[in-house]
Amino acid sequence: MNELTLGALALLPIALAALLLVGLSWPAKKAMPVVLATTAALALFVWDMSTNRVLASILQGLGITFSILWIVFGAIFFIEYAKAYWGHWRHP
Repeated sequence: MNELTLGALALLPIALAALLLVGLSWPAKKAMPVVLATTAALALFVWDMSTNRVLASILQGLGITFSILWIVFGAIFFIEYAKAYWGHWRHP
């Protein structure tokens, strides 16, 4: 395959996510497994990655996602706590 085709295939998961989420208004709960399956299929059949490497990449992505969500939920918790604790001190 030439570089243009490989580049287009590399953009396919991003374009598919945009199409499903924005264009067709699918919820992320349904769209993201489709994008994950498409990305895994591309990794296996286009770039000839091993199954172990694809599964390890999926697990690594889930771990990174968990870390980010831990930070975001902690920040939201702190904001809500701050509003509840300090919110009533603003008005005499």
